[in-house]
Amino acid sequence: MRFTCFPDPSDQWMVYDVFFDLPAELSGRPLLGLTQKGAEYLTEQANIRFVSTCPTMETGPVGRPLA
Repeated sequence: MRFTCFPDPSDQWMVYDVFFDLPAELSGRPLLGLTQKGAEYLTEQANIRFVSTCPTMETGPVGRPLA
Protein backbone atom coordinates (compact mmCIF):
# COMPACT_ATOMS: atom_id res chain seq x y z
CA MET A 1 0.00 0.00 0.00
CA ARG A 2 1.19 3.47 -0.82
CA PHE A 3 -0.67 5.36 1.92
CA THR A 4 -0.85 4.78 5.66
CA CYS A 5 -2.12 6.75 8.64
CA PHE A 6 -0.92 7.25 12.18
CA PRO A 7 -1.05 9.77 15.03
CA ASP A 8 0.99 12.92 14.47
CA PRO A 9 3.08 14.64 17.19
CA SER A 10 0.02 16.65 18.38
CA ASP A 11 -2.03 13.44 18.96
CA GLN A 12 -4.17 14.07 15.92
CA TRP A 13 -3.99 11.82 12.86
CA MET A 14 -2.32 12.18 9.50
CA VAL A 15 -2.27 10.34 6.16
CA TYR A 16 1.25 9.55 4.99
CA ASP A 17 2.55 8.85 1.47
CA VAL A 18 5.04 6.03 1.96
CA PHE A 19 6.46 6.31 -1.59
CA PHE A 20 7.44 9.97 -1.22
CA ASP A 21 8.10 9.88 2.55
CA LEU A 22 5.84 12.92 3.07
CA PRO A 23 2.37 13.70 4.39
CA ALA A 24 -0.23 12.92 1.73
CA GLU A 25 -2.08 15.83 0.12
CA LEU A 26 -5.60 16.32 -1.19
CA SER A 27 -6.19 19.28 -3.50
CA GLY A 28 -2.82 20.70 -2.45
CA ARG A 29 -3.55 20.53 1.28
CA PRO A 30 -1.61 18.16 3.55
CA LEU A 31 -3.78 15.57 5.30
CA LEU A 32 -2.83 16.54 8.86
CA GLY A 33 -4.81 17.22 12.03
CA LEU A 34 -7.45 14.60 11.30
CA THR A 35 -9.54 12.36 13.52
CA GLN A 36 -8.55 8.70 13.53
CA LYS A 37 -11.73 7.75 11.68
CA GLY A 38 -11.18 10.49 9.07
CA ALA A 39 -7.55 9.51 8.53
CA GLU A 40 -8.45 5.82 8.16
CA TYR A 41 -11.19 6.64 5.64
CA LEU A 42 -8.96 8.92 3.56
CA THR A 43 -6.13 6.37 3.67
CA GLU A 44 -8.44 3.65 2.38
CA GLN A 45 -9.80 5.86 -0.39
CA ALA A 46 -6.31 7.00 -1.44
CA ASN A 47 -5.08 3.41 -1.65
CA ILE A 48 -8.15 2.34 -3.66
CA ARG A 49 -7.61 5.21 -6.08
CA PHE A 50 -3.87 4.52 -6.36
CA VAL A 51 -4.40 0.82 -7.10
CA SER A 52 -7.12 1.56 -9.65
CA THR A 53 -4.83 3.93 -11.58
CA CYS A 54 -1.77 1.66 -11.62
CA PRO A 55 -1.17 -0.14 -14.88
CA THR A 56 -1.33 -3.88 -14.53
CA MET A 57 0.44 -6.50 -16.56
CA GLU A 58 -1.44 -9.60 -17.60
CA THR A 59 0.45 -12.73 -16.80
CA GLY A 60 0.42 -16.20 -18.22
CA PRO A 61 1.33 -19.48 -16.52
CA VAL A 62 3.79 -19.22 -13.62
CA GLY A 63 3.58 -15.44 -13.60
CA ARG A 64 5.30 -14.92 -16.94
CA PRO A 65 4.17 -11.84 -18.89
CA LEU A 66 2.02 -12.56 -21.91
CA ALA A 67 3.89 -11.81 -25.14
